[in-house]
Amino acid sequence: MRIGLISRGRTCSTAVLLSLINKYNLTNHHEIYFKVGRNLYHDYYSISKGDHNRNSRFKDNIIKFTNNLFLEDNFITKLWPSMFIATPHRVLEPFIDTKEKIIFDTNTYLRIKEYDQLYFLDRDLHTSASSWVYSKKSKIWRKQPKQPIITIDPNDYGIVKFYILEYCLQQKMKTFMLENNIPFIDIGTNAEPYIDPTAKIVKSNNAYSSLITNYDELHNFITDYYKICMDNTKDWYYT
Repeated sequence: MRIGLISRGRTCSTAVLLSLINKYNLTNHHEIYFKVGRNLYHDYYSISKGDHNRNSRFKDNIIKFTNNLFLEDNFITKLWPSMFIATPHRVLEPFIDTKEKIIFDTNTYLRIKEYDQLYFLDRDLHTSASSWVYSKKSKIWRKQPKQPIITIDPNDYGIVKFYILEYCLQQKMKTFMLENNIPFIDIGTNAEPYIDPTAKIVKSNNAYSSLITNYDELHNFITDYYKICMDNTKDWYYT
């Protein structure tokens, strides 16, 4: 069985993934697609041959990676929209410069219709974006006895922008699947029924309004930038 988990960071995707592994006895490929972007930094052979078109090399490597993945019959992997955006992972403005880095052709590059099961996992944008930037800045990804208090500074907002863009892209992927009758299990924002209660996974349940000193400012930024993202990506579609 081949399973794809369409999600993004800080949506309980790891908990759901590990639970599905236990249920179906799957090979865990976790966030394996991120290797493609990382490997471009070490692709000295192509660069030495004068191939400096990073976007083209990224797309070629995604296809090779997907084809190798589908040689297996029993696996699960996360499918985050950010995995299919050529690095660096930041929003380039004007937005058209970012669009050129994104893979929208899900059939050629992801072979999305060939999965036996697809799951769609979501989470409230404000909570998940706050969780993402908090974890990125604090370097803490799991529940700790004592969580540090942080302040979001101007440099951190680039992380927030990219996460909001990914949220918009994930919703567009869902729209694409619905419009093209691609079957998927919509977990939505309630992951609990899909998480194995025996798994040793502790939810953070962090109150980010208490952990981020300028949380109100962050909250307002998320609201405002989401509107900007929606407006600038209204004609972007997956195929």
